[in-house]
This record gives sequence, structure tokens and C-alpha cells, in this order.
Amino acid sequence: MRFDVHDVPTEGLAESETIRGAYDCFVKQGYAILDNALPGDRMREVAAEFERRYAHYYNGTPAGEFMEVGNRRMMIPVELSGVFNDPLLFANPYVLAMLKMALGPDAVIEAFGAFVALPGAEKQHVHRDGPSLFDAGIARILPAHALTVVFPLIEMNDRHGSTRIWPGSHRHLENDPEGPNEAPVVPLGSCFMWDFRTYHSGTANVSDRQRPMLYAVYSRPWFKDSENYGRGVQRRLALEPGLKESLPKETKALFANV
Repeated sequence: MRFDVHDVPTEGLAESETIRGAYDCFVKQGYAILDNALPGDRMREVAAEFERRYAHYYNGTPAGEFMEVGNRRMMIPVELSGVFNDPLLFANPYVLAMLKMALGPDAVIEAFGAFVALPGAEKQHVHRDGPSLFDAGIARILPAHALTVVFPLIEMNDRHGSTRIWPGSHRHLENDPEGPNEAPVVPLGSCFMWDFRTYHSGTANVSDRQRPMLYAVYSRPWFKDSENYGRGVQRRLALEPGLKESLPKETKALFANV
């Protein structure tokens, strides 16, 4: 379920055997991992800047916009400015190729931020990022309407914690928690993506370090995530002024709903 894109040219990605294989995996299993989608050194720079900007969320009572998403777990908005104003993060060419196949050519970015599991965070409840569009058998055969992509800022492993995934569960109306599952190791520079309907769960952080990971949610243009953002606790997207206008046409199209 892993696909190394290190030597995959960014030209003609829709015809790439690697990307086609990753897409087929995504459709059948509900997730895929793209290794080496970003340079590891670049992600270390991003991780260092994240610590500088958001370390205040780690000490005492967090202040600012955030949502609790489990024991010692939070979801916070990340402004697309500075090192985060990098198309490799929010418009990564390998991710774009995948999401256009999965969601169509007019796919948009629905949300961007970070998940943080603090030291001592217990394993998370098993969940989907959003409910099925229909509570009927047809929900199991519909194509994806949204997907989540995460870029770890520290390696996802059995100490820092990872994301446990239930392969194929996007095709089930209910999940069997005891069914086949896996919690992959995902290093810096790789990304982990899953269908919004795929059951997953953050594993425990038994280390003495927080585990942040950037996330981006992409969707078909008619979908709005009211499940996670309907309460108005935090922004879906926080853009640096002038960001959208500065982007090339294809990348700007991702922000069509902003």
C-alpha cells in the first residue's frame, strides 16, 4: 500500500504507473501512502517553524482556535504563510494527481491545519472523518467525495504514534474494530491519504515528544464538512493576505470555494 514517488517525474503524472497504482489502491483499500513526496530536509524546516509558531498549544491550557479530537489530542488551524505558503504542502503535484483522479478535475481544498497528539495521548476512538452521504447500500459503491492527506512533522511510529487504518472499510456501512488493520510507519517527507469514509484511529503517543502532522482535506466542490467545522470553533482555512491571487491558475482553482 506504499508507493515511492522519489524518481517519478512530475510531468504526465496521470499516466504514471506509480500514481495509477496508488490510485487503484486508494479506490480498493481506502488509503495510500506516497513515500518521498517532499524532501525530508524541507519537512524538517516546516516542523521547526511549526514549533516556533504553535508551541504555546503544548503548555498548560491551550489558547486560541482548536478542537479537542481525543485524549490529549487537538486539531488547530495553520495559516498558509511563511514556510507554510508552499504549494508543495497544499498543492503537492503527486497529491494533486491522485485527488483529481479520485475527486475529479474541479476538486477543491476544504480545510488545512494540524493534528497534534501530546505526550501521553491515549489511543483514539475508531472513526471516520465524516459520515457516508447515504445510509444505504449505495454508499459502499460510490466514489470518494472527500479525502484527507497528512504530512507528519515527526515520524509516525509505534512510539510517537501513528494512524491505524482499516483497509477496505470505506466500503462498509459499519466497521469491525477487530478486523484487519495496520498502523504504518510514515517518515518525514511521505504523506498518508485516506478516503473520508475509511475508518481509522490515532494510536497512543508513548514518547516524551508531541506528534504534530499537517493535514489537508480535499473534496468535490459541492461538499462542505459540517461535521467537523459546523460548530464554528476554528477556521477551515487561514490564508495569508493575497495568497490566492498570487497562485498560478491551476493551483488557484483549488481555492475556488474560498
